[in-house]
Amino acid sequence: MEGKIDFPLFGLEIDVMIGKGVRLEYAEKCAGYLQNLPKQVIEKLCEGAINYCEEFRVYFDDEGLSIPENMQSREILKYIHPNSLIVDTPEDDSIIAFQMELNCDWEVEHGMEWVIRDSEVLYVGPFNGESAWYEKEHFKTGFGQSYVAIDD
Repeated sequence: MEGKIDFPLFGLEIDVMIGKGVRLEYAEKCAGYLQNLPKQVIEKLCEGAINYCEEFRVYFDDEGLSIPENMQSREILKYIHPNSLIVDTPEDDSIIAFQMELNCDWEVEHGMEWVIRDSEVLYVGPFNGESAWYEKEHFKTGFGQSYVAIDD
């Protein structure tokens, strides 16, 4: 199933991709959470995005990018362009868990992915199609190591 929702953090409408077998009520709960992201989650997403951006700074001259250094938190959002909210079949439908596909100015080939589960930012990095239901350890050491610190 597919749909669209408003994403107030960016002031635009994005796609919603709902996995096979996902109940509409669960997808709506995830979408509602995204539309009302808590401040601490936004700050963690921005922290991870800044870290991800800084990793690519060495390539900026070659790519003709002019993203300022030493950005403060939400400034990074100017360089991020969300595409879709992805809601897969939950392992526990009492827990909100989803991923997002985004574009970013510094990595046009792989874009960016955000993974959030139970109000915790688990992954910020290149889009790898990570599942929100992977164990936390995966995001610390796995193929798609996160650019955000994950709490234990």
